[in-house]
Amino acid sequence: MVFTVTADGATDYFNRRWGELTGVQPTLGFEKTWHELCHPDDVQRVQEYWHVAQLNKSVVEIESRYKRKDGSYAWALQRAFPLLGDDGHIAKWFGTLTDIDEQKQIEEEIRASEIRFRTLADAIPQIVWTADSTGKIDFFIIDVRIHRFDDRTKPRRWLETSHSSR
Repeated sequence: MVFTVTADGATDYFNRRWGELTGVQPTLGFEKTWHELCHPDDVQRVQEYWHVAQLNKSVVEIESRYKRKDGSYAWALQRAFPLLGDDGHIAKWFGTLTDIDEQKQIEEEIRASEIRFRTLADAIPQIVWTADSTGKIDFFIIDVRIHRFDDRTKPRRWLETSHSSR
């Protein structure tokens, strides 16, 4: 979705995609009602980012949730770039909202999977480890009931662990 905002904060352009996703076609005065489509938990943060960007004449880049036309919320990455006039003041903003909802859902699934793996690895009375393609151990848990490794005895490569010559 593409949008432009005037120097005084009035939204003067939204492409058709915004209306297709939200069911709302922005009109004059949208800058006063945008918060109705933004997730309530994100409104203040979005306002703060915009305020800081206006003061610093810097790029806005923020992830937040917006209401879809079916009433559900979807994550979007909002970026806006200020165009400075000859006087050095912001003349206009050019921005995009990119749907990142699927990406956010995948990130959450990965986090949940990592938590499940860590819980399992911490609970079993065994050595649990993974190694990269060079054999370097990148994850290592050992139940202290079995053996206690310290920095001198902790294996650095999987071959040292599985084929120890000691």
